[in-house]
Amino acid sequence: MMQKNNKKTIWLMGGSGSGKSTAAQTFRALGIEVVDADKVSREIMEKGQKAFNEVLDAFGDKILTNDEINRKKLGEEVFADKNKLRILNEITHKYISEELGRRAENAKGTIVFDAALLPDEFLECDIVLLVTARKETRIERIMRRDGISRKNAENRISSQPDDETYRSRADYVFENNGTPEQLENEIKNWCINEKIN
Repeated sequence: MMQKNNKKTIWLMGGSGSGKSTAAQTFRALGIEVVDADKVSREIMEKGQKAFNEVLDAFGDKILTNDEINRKKLGEEVFADKNKLRILNEITHKYISEELGRRAENAKGTIVFDAALLPDEFLECDIVLLVTARKETRIERIMRRDGISRKNAENRISSQPDDETYRSRADYVFENNGTPEQLENEIKNWCINEKIN
């Protein structure tokens, strides 16, 4: 029987504005495969893909721009209403889970799944990492990054798991209240200590 290699499945989570994207870029720069779960969720909602018609049936054509789902419009609607968010998640999560499972199975080495949500309903992972930051820092980052109002930024944060929930599920927490370079160095050191490659 062949010995299993040192490949690991890592779930990298964190709420909007936490700096999770910077963390994901650092893993990529280290040569580790990273799958963006948000990108997967966009792909399954493209016209002709699995979730497109179901999302359209649930939310109507007001969310369309040029026959494509406008994620900004959809986001404004669901992040302001927890029930609508639940409906969207019920439609999309099964397809996201299916695709992430396929990617994990086909990974040639360690693979990192970059996601805002908890891994529980998507995938069984070897390690769960959390990137977090102070709430005010996150709000400022979201407003600057996405060009949205403070209210919309706050809605986005409140639609995601709270910090305590994230922390209770994490094997390791990266506190990201400093510079991107500080976060990058912490991740690189963690990878060395944990023999992640």
